Amino acid sequence: MSTHNDDDLVVVQKSDYSESEAEERRKIFAEGNFVQLIDENGTYTNDLQNLLVDTGFIKNGLDYGLLAVFGPQSSGKSTLLNAMFQTKFPTMQANSGRYQVTKGICASKSKEHDILVMDLEGTDSKERGEENMSFERKISLFALSIAEVLLVNMWQNDIGRFQASNYSLLKTVFELNLQLFQKDRTSKTLLLFVIRDHIAETSPLSVLRKQIQEDVDKIWTSIIKPPEFKDSSVMNFFDFKFTSLPHKVLQEKEWYERVSQLRNRFVDKNNEEFVFLDQYKKSVPIDGLNHFASSVWDVIISNKDLDLPTQKEMLAMYRCGEIAKEVFEQFNVATEEWQKKIKNKQIITRFGENAKKIVDAVLADYDSQTSLYVKDVAAKRREELESKMKSELLLYYNSQLDLIRHNALEFFQKLLTAATAKGGILTDFTDAINLIRSKIDEFFIDGAKNTMYPGENWNFQTQLDTLHEEVNRFVSQARKDQLQMLLSDETQTITESVQSNISPLLHHPTPDMWIHIREQLQTILRDVEDYLTNTLKKGFESSDAELQEYKEKIRRNANQVVYAKIKDSANHLSLKMYKKFEDGFRFENGVPKVFRSIEEITNRYQTSLNHSLQLLDLFFLCRIEPSMDDHHLDLNVDIDIEGLPFPELDPQQQELILLNQESCLRLFENFSLKCQSSLKDAQTNFLAQQARRANIPMWIFPILLVLGWNEFMYILSRPLLLIVLLLLGLVFFWTYLRSELYQYVDSPDANATLALALRFVLSYADKFLTPAVLMGNRAVGSAAAQVSGGAVGGVGQEQDVELLDIPQAKRAGSENESAHKRRNNAFSPKVLAADQKK
Repeated sequence: MSTHNDDDLVVVQKSDYSESEAEERRKIFAEGNFVQLIDENGTYTNDLQNLLVDTGFIKNGLDYGLLAVFGPQSSGKSTLLNAMFQTKFPTMQANSGRYQVTKGICASKSKEHDILVMDLEGTDSKERGEENMSFERKISLFALSIAEVLLVNMWQNDIGRFQASNYSLLKTVFELNLQLFQKDRTSKTLLLFVIRDHIAETSPLSVLRKQIQEDVDKIWTSIIKPPEFKDSSVMNFFDFKFTSLPHKVLQEKEWYERVSQLRNRFVDKNNEEFVFLDQYKKSVPIDGLNHFASSVWDVIISNKDLDLPTQKEMLAMYRCGEIAKEVFEQFNVATEEWQKKIKNKQIITRFGENAKKIVDAVLADYDSQTSLYVKDVAAKRREELESKMKSELLLYYNSQLDLIRHNALEFFQKLLTAATAKGGILTDFTDAINLIRSKIDEFFIDGAKNTMYPGENWNFQTQLDTLHEEVNRFVSQARKDQLQMLLSDETQTITESVQSNISPLLHHPTPDMWIHIREQLQTILRDVEDYLTNTLKKGFESSDAELQEYKEKIRRNANQVVYAKIKDSANHLSLKMYKKFEDGFRFENGVPKVFRSIEEITNRYQTSLNHSLQLLDLFFLCRIEPSMDDHHLDLNVDIDIEGLPFPELDPQQQELILLNQESCLRLFENFSLKCQSSLKDAQTNFLAQQARRANIPMWIFPILLVLGWNEFMYILSRPLLLIVLLLLGLVFFWTYLRSELYQYVDSPDANATLALALRFVLSYADKFLTPAVLMGNRAVGSAAAQVSGGAVGGVGQEQDVELLDIPQAKRAGSENESAHKRRNNAFSPKVLAADQKK
C-alpha cells in the first residue's frame, strides 16, 4: 500500500510482500522511473539494461556520470538524491516511524542530465539483524567499485564514532577493494563526504574535514594490503572532498540553496569544483555497463571474506583480543628493564634465551585463558599476539645490533691504532687490515647470533653491511695517512740525498754541473721509486694508475727539493762569483800572485772575470730538464750592461728561471764594480812598489849606518838575534830577486835560452821556498803599503791618477755618469798603453 505526494514517493514499510504487493512495488518503480539493480536478497536483476534502453541513455557511449550514495539508514540519502537530480526514489514517512525503505540497490537516471544515480540500502538497519554487516559490505564494495563518485552521507553528531560513521565498514571495503579490483585499474574514485545537520558555528567544516581525513588515513594504515600495494597511500586510489548541509526541517530554505549549489558541482562543467573529472572515469561504455556491473557483483558475492562470523566466533574474537591485550602488558612489564638498558646503550646479556622464556610464559598464560573459546579464533589471535611480541623483540634485537656494531667499530679503531702506534709506515698495510677485518666480522657475527631469538632467522646482514661501510671509511682514511707518510718520508730521503750528493756540486760549480746534477737526481729517484713500487704493490695493493700517480708526486717533490736547493745557492751567487774571481786574479797555485807588469794585471783580470761570469750563465736558469741546456746568457763583457740579452722562454720554461733579467743585470753590475775595485787596487800596489824602488836615494844608506851604529853593534854581539835578522834579510832578498828575475823572464828583450833556464830555476825554487817566501811577501806587502801611504802620498798619488786615467777628480762633478761608463774607462786602450809605457 502506498501514498504519494508532489515531491517524493513514500512507501510504507512491510515485512513481507504478497503477489499483489510485489506488483504494486513494480508499479511504483515504473512510476518513479527507477529500477532495483540488486534486490534485498542479493540478486542481480538485470533491470538496469531496461532502464538504459527506455530512457535512451544507452546511446551515450562514455559520455555519462555515475554516482552512488552510501550512509546509515534513515539519514536522508534518497531525499538528497531526489532533490539534486529530480529522481523519485522512495523515502521514509517519518510520522509512521523509522524503518527501512531502500532495499538492495536502486538505480535511476537524472531527469535533466546524463547522470546515472544509485541509491544504496542504509547501513546499520535493524531489519537486517545479525546478517546485516555481510550484505552492507557487499553492496558498499559494489558501489565503490563501479561508481565514479561515492557520496558518503553522515550526520555531524556521528563523526568520531567508529560504527555510526561506518568507519568499520570503510575499513573492510577499502581492504577488499584493493584485493579484488585495483590491480589493473588506473582510475581513481572520488569520495564526497556530505555532513548533514551541520552547525558551522560550533563545528567549522575545516575542523570536521581534518578529523575525517585523519580517521580515513588511520583506517588505510590499519588495513591488510597486498604486497604490491604495501607502501601505497590512500591518495593513490581515492580523492576526498567535503561539503555540508544544514538541517532540512529547521533551515529548509538554506537546505535547498545548498543542495542547488551541490547539484551544480555535478552538472556544470565550468564549475571550479566539478566532480565528474576524467581521472574518475572507469572507461566502461554505457551499453556494456549492465554486464560490467553484473560481473563485479559476481566477484563480490563469491568472496568469503565478506561473510559475517557467528556469534560464538564474535565472542571468541572479542574475548581473545581482550586476553591478548592483557597478557601483552605482562610482556611489556617483563621487558621494561631492557628498555632502560637500551636507552643507556648497554648490551642485554643472553637476550635471545631470556626473550624466548618471556614469550613462552605469555603464550602459556594466553592459552590457559582462551582454552574454552573457538580454537581457530583463539589460534589466530595467538599468532597475532606472538607476532606482535616478536616484532617488539625484533626492535630490541636491532638496537642490540646497533650496540654490537658500535662496539665492533671501536674494537677496530683500537686494533688499527695499535698497528700504526709506532708512527712508522705499515708496509704490510693490506694484510694487516684484512686480518683486522676478519677479527671485526667474527666479533660482530658472534654477538649477533648470540643475541638472536632461538628458532628465528632474523637477518643482520644490513647491520653488517653498515659496519663494513664504516670500517671502509676508517680504512680509506688510514690508507691515505699511511701513503702521505710514505710520501713525506721518501721526500725527506730525497732531501738528505740532495744535501749530500748535489750540494757539493753547487758549492764547487763546474761547466758540466747540470749534467752531474741530473745524473745524481736520476740515481736518487731510481732508488726511491724502486722502494715506492715495492711498498705500494705488495703492502698497499695499489693499482698501476695509483702507483703512477705517486711516482709523479715523488718526482714533483724531488724537482721541488732540487729547485729549492739550487735557488738558495743562486741567491748567494754574488759571493761565489767574487770568490772565483779573487782566486783566479790574486792567487796562482794557492800562492798570492806577484805581478810584473800592468799588462799582466789586465790580462789576468780579463781571464778571471770571464771565468767568474760563467757562473751567472750557469745559475740563472734551472736545467734539471736537458731541453733547457740550449738557453744561455750572452756575457760579452765589452757590451753595455743595459743591453745584456736575456733568452726568450715560453711560459712553462719561465717557471724554471732562478734569476730573472733584472736580478742578472743587478748582479752583473755589482760584480763588475767589485772586480774593477780589485783591478784598481792591484794596479795601485804595483805602481807603488815600482815607485819605492826608484825613489830611495843612495846617501840614505851611510846616514842609516852612522845613526844605527850602536844598534848594529848590539846585534853583532848577540849571535841568535843576528841569525834571525840574517834569515829575514834573506827572505827579503829572495823576494826582491825573484821579482826582478820574473820581470826579466817576462821581458820581451830577455834572452830566450836564459829566460827558459831562469823560469825552470824559479819554479823549482818556489816549491821549496814557498812558505818562507809567503811569509816574506806578506811582511813586504805590509811594509810596502805603509810606505805607499807615506812616501808616495804626494807625487806618487798624482802619478797614479795620470797613469790609470781614472777620473777621480772628475767624479765630484760627474756623479750622474752611469756605472758601466766608469768601468769601461778603466779598460780603455789609452789607459793600458800608458800603463805599459810606464
